[in-house]
Amino acid sequence: MSTIMTLIAVVLFCVSPHQMLAQESSSAKPSEDDWEEMFDGKSLDGWKVSENPDSVYLEDGLFVAHGKRGHAFYVGKDGKADFTDFHFKTKVKTTKGSNSGIYFHTVYQESGWPNKGYEAQVNNTQKDKRKTGGLYRIQDNFESPVKDDQWFDYDVIVKGKRIVLKINGKTISDYTEPDDLDRPERCLDHGTIAIQAHDPGSKVFYKDMKVKRLGPDDNPFNKKDAGKTDKTTTHSFIGFGRANGIVMIDENGETEWNIRQPASDGCLLDNGNLLVALYPTKIFPKGAVAEFDIQSKEILWSYSGQQKEISTVTPLDDQQFLVAELGPNPRAIVINRASEILKQMPLACQKKNAHMQTRMLRPLDNGNWIAPHLLDFAVKEYQPDSGKVVSEFKTDDRGQKKHDWPFTAIRMENGNTLIGCTHGNRVIEVDAAGKIVWELTNDDLDEPLINDACGIQLLPSGNVIVSSYAAKGDRVKLFEVTREKQVVWTYSGMKHGFHHVQVLSTDGQPIANRMMR
Repeated sequence: MSTIMTLIAVVLFCVSPHQMLAQESSSAKPSEDDWEEMFDGKSLDGWKVSENPDSVYLEDGLFVAHGKRGHAFYVGKDGKADFTDFHFKTKVKTTKGSNSGIYFHTVYQESGWPNKGYEAQVNNTQKDKRKTGGLYRIQDNFESPVKDDQWFDYDVIVKGKRIVLKINGKTISDYTEPDDLDRPERCLDHGTIAIQAHDPGSKVFYKDMKVKRLGPDDNPFNKKDAGKTDKTTTHSFIGFGRANGIVMIDENGETEWNIRQPASDGCLLDNGNLLVALYPTKIFPKGAVAEFDIQSKEILWSYSGQQKEISTVTPLDDQQFLVAELGPNPRAIVINRASEILKQMPLACQKKNAHMQTRMLRPLDNGNWIAPHLLDFAVKEYQPDSGKVVSEFKTDDRGQKKHDWPFTAIRMENGNTLIGCTHGNRVIEVDAAGKIVWELTNDDLDEPLINDACGIQLLPSGNVIVSSYAAKGDRVKLFEVTREKQVVWTYSGMKHGFHHVQVLSTDGQPIANRMMR
């Protein structure tokens, strides 16, 4: 039995959990004694310039890259400088319209742009659209975080498969190399560092250059750094999405299994099966609810949608399931495994755009149902028997052009409601009167991790999992944030974001209430 299947057994049947994953050592500032000074302000000793040696020179104690194309490769005192895991620091100042770069894991070559290694871009105003802080042509940054004619700090950190680029202490790029990378030259291996002189019109100054080799126990990443490694917190989870399908990810960030069906919502049932709301497909042209056997991936039973789309499903008990069905007559229905409709209730929302009518319809402890209505900018609590709206929270306090469409609404133990606001890229907590008492936006984070805040989950710790549905490629898809707005876990695997997620375990322990989502 796989590790994750064992964990499912733990979650479902409360048997002894598997051994907790070893936590990595906490972040610590490197000792000044460990740094190797690369430039003393007096000479270019330890550097070897290719192609046009006059393009890199000394001026008023500063390292200057200015002239025809050339690259200054760091060779060190012994001429054999070579780095694998390292932390490089420098101060940089650009002039108007200048371009340069910092290559790493590269090797000396007589001419041309270095073929081996990666480039950390240096460009604030030059015509190349790729700007300072980006990992050139791998994870580009298109808006410079700094200005010309001002000194700024540039950090390049490489540990294992991960690269982090920081400007003035703020993470701009965070890239983890995939295991199946097929890029023989532009990849992490080992090598030296090189400073680029780009063209005669570019003049860039460097100073205070130094490097530190990192050992196996060194952890240079703080808890706000994005990425999927070097975190003290680990989670296993099930992700639901249109492009990714339904995937089980273990605490090492590895995919345990994938059901290739487009899903908008779902959850692990107490019987060990998977309950899923499916997007429209050829088999289910109006969407569906399906229960899957995880081992065989077979559908055990299904309910075919009768209007446009099925957006959500969640269990009410072992035999009944609450479903949101969208279309000309949007409704909440209760069905059983015989696909019989046991109850139905109209949803009070707009009817012009079925897809944007409602998302995470959920039952509340008081017996009512709560539904986020996207284009209505409203979260409504319904009395199921009468269909009466007993409370309503609006999410257009910043104006409707902000697109704060409510997607997930969670009723908290304190009576407040936690709401994910999709395109508005924020999460808010409102009290019973609808007053916002807590808010999370990208302005609260070191970098813009929120990218279409669809699914959210409230963990027993009080921390919040946020799913960035629009994140693609190597960007962070999921992250965990504390009430103090500190990011303590991220996941950047898969190529697309998740519509919703269900976290099953934290640090090897099954979580107590996995339905707060």
